[in-house]
Amino acid sequence: MLLRRKIHELRLVDLAINRNLSVLKAALWDNVELLEDLLQEETHLIDCLDSWGRAPIHAAAITADSRCLPMLINAGANVDATCGPRGDSKTALHLSAEHGHVSNVRVLLDAGASFVAKDKNGLTALDLAERSGHDTCVGLLKEAAGECGAENVILVKGFNEQANDTFMDII
Repeated sequence: MLLRRKIHELRLVDLAINRNLSVLKAALWDNVELLEDLLQEETHLIDCLDSWGRAPIHAAAITADSRCLPMLINAGANVDATCGPRGDSKTALHLSAEHGHVSNVRVLLDAGASFVAKDKNGLTALDLAERSGHDTCVGLLKEAAGECGAENVILVKGFNEQANDTFMDII
């Protein structure tokens, strides 16, 4: 009886893990139809995490011209959710900027994603875009900083010893 119950519990855990992975994979593969079906049945999976602490919004953020990204945002995904420590505590905006996905950066900024959020190395999305040489993303992020009130925004160039890299800080 105890063994049967434990087997049943393991099957339930396995089923839950597979559902989480299905949502993450649908976002990563930009399969809007599958993602929509999965979230229609279980909306609580919108912010489910993988073993690295990444949510579906992070998977969508690294997919160029993601169709799933706006869908996740409209369904209530946290645009400022951070990956776990294994993912350097990056937000979706960090990931999109680092990969140079201009349309994703636009979608996230339009949704109110924080352009001043820092990852575990103290870097902003702007820092990552600059470091990766994605000039269009850099321009979008600087424009977003300026739109919040140019008199309140100061870009300060600095050096992060831990990351051994230069960065732009927004104050």
